Amino acid sequence: MTTSATKPRKDWLAKAVGGKPRRPGRLGLGRVNGHHERLKTLINRHFRGVSTKYLPNYLGWARASRRPGFGALLILEQALAA
Repeated sequence: MTTSATKPRKDWLAKAVGGKPRRPGRLGLGRVNGHHERLKTLINRHFRGVSTKYLPNYLGWARASRRPGFGALLILEQALAA
């Protein structure tokens, strides 16, 4: 006699669904949604709306702010070097 404690339950087993493996370099939906949420928050909350004329500048600012070592001193040094 087997009990439910000794017999594996089939509804607990999960199989990976077949399909193509993810290619390296492609973004998953979760990552795309995360990028969109961060950008939306930056534009709507921190900058309080953005004119589309200046949108590339704000996108550059968002990209630069995520780099390691980003800070006021770095911005000042780069502005004076230009």
